[in-house]
Amino acid sequence: MMTKNRIRIILQWGSFLWLLFLLTSCGSVPTSDEEIEIKVLPKKIVKPKVHKAPAKYLSGFYPRLSLAALERTKHHVVYDGSYKKIPYPWGDVDPSKGVCTDVVIRSYRKLGVDLQQLIYEDRVKHPKAYPDLRSGKVKPNPSIDHRRVRNMKQFFKKNAMAMPITMNPRHYRPGDLVTWKLPGDFDHIGIVVNRRSPRDPNRYMIVHNLAEGPIIEDILFTFKIDGHYRYFGNKIL
Repeated sequence: MMTKNRIRIILQWGSFLWLLFLLTSCGSVPTSDEEIEIKVLPKKIVKPKVHKAPAKYLSGFYPRLSLAALERTKHHVVYDGSYKKIPYPWGDVDPSKGVCTDVVIRSYRKLGVDLQQLIYEDRVKHPKAYPDLRSGKVKPNPSIDHRRVRNMKQFFKKNAMAMPITMNPRHYRPGDLVTWKLPGDFDHIGIVVNRRSPRDPNRYMIVHNLAEGPIIEDILFTFKIDGHYRYFGNKIL
């Protein structure tokens, strides 16, 4: 039979061997002077970087055009694009009526630019630049020409700075003009304004009139963009 002394020796050796196994299997065991520190890293929240506009956009014509467009949203306007004979130049239909082009026309007039006169005169001088005039069956008309997106778009293609059409919101600045092709092959135009989208701080919103009167909406990429321009009256910046 085993004596108590032998049993004690066997237990001590067993404990020593078990400790040796732990040390060789899992690495060193911290001493009493060491502490095990567990760091919990906070969840990193990535915020989208807001791209600031160049200095030349922070003052001058384009910011004022943006403000003029925003002011249009304070007016109650019934969507009506029907033909009305109006004075020339600086003529306008009833202020309580209008379409998307009237938002642009009235905004520019706040800055002393009359698109009615500019577009009419350009059509008279350069009829071949406008598809509807090439046949010679249609004559320039100062009462309606400037109120049609297709004519406005052709005018800006000739006289404005053509900007890139991209899906990058940073390429669109307050005061820019954007045209879209809507379902059903309809044309539309609006003005980029200095109000950022609540869904993307790098995307500016649009003032336009699409049958609901002048409103501000986050629609830059809602429809297919087919035109992007910057127009500084009869000058280009």
